[in-house]
Amino acid sequence: MPRETFFTDTLPKLIVVGVILVVVIFGPSSLMAPMFVRTAPNTDTTRLSERSFYRVSYVTTPSPPVVSQPQRWMLHVETASGQPVDNANIAAKGNMPEHGLTLSPPPQEAQRLGGGNYVLENIKFQTAGWWVLTVQIEVSGQSDQVIFNLILP
Repeated sequence: MPRETFFTDTLPKLIVVGVILVVVIFGPSSLMAPMFVRTAPNTDTTRLSERSFYRVSYVTTPSPPVVSQPQRWMLHVETASGQPVDNANIAAKGNMPEHGLTLSPPPQEAQRLGGGNYVLENIKFQTAGWWVLTVQIEVSGQSDQVIFNLILP
């Protein structure tokens, strides 16, 4: 076989066969794996809400959170300009993005304590790993949410 024919006919076919073998053996994500490197999630305990209406911070008891033990979350909610928000309806939901777990039982609506402070009781993480707690805030018909990431050992 002449050298030119090998490079124009045979080599491209061998490359296609090689790619097909990689996909069959390692799955379709093997072609994209080098492009998607997951960075560690932001685990700050103070975050600006998605629509920038509120700044929310939390402190847990126990601190840091412990797997399989009920947690108490003290939330502080203020406007983006720093004024405490006392009249919010606050609910939370939690999930483990990499495993599809959710908090069980789901947290109840937060109790208002005044001064922009709220409490969520009995939050229980079933296993170690990356958890996401979404805090939904509604004030006078205006909704926003803040997302907290936790890495539990």
